[in-house]
Amino acid sequence: DFRKNCDDASLKKMFGADGKIIDAKNFSEGAEHSFCVEYDIHPACKENCSSSACQNATTKEIGIPFWLGRCNPEANQDRIARLAHAFGIEGALDKHQIV
Repeated sequence: DFRKNCDDASLKKMFGADGKIIDAKNFSEGAEHSFCVEYDIHPACKENCSSSACQNATTKEIGIPFWLGRCNPEANQDRIARLAHAFGIEGALDKHQIV
């Protein structure tokens, strides 16, 4: 499980409700456990990347580079094409056919 087994300290972060980057911690069985986060987006950007609050956020996203760019339509298209290619869809990377 990625969340429990990654060893990259930069991925053991998440956004708090106030938009500050905090340590990703889970409190269970009376103990505190850190965990890794594949992707998190600033609370101001979750609903609308174009909002002034999102635009004013210093850091909008954190996580694995593959998932970064949710607010960027080109990055989303690239991610879709790469996933489609990984699933064996012919033409996903050069013809942009994903179905």
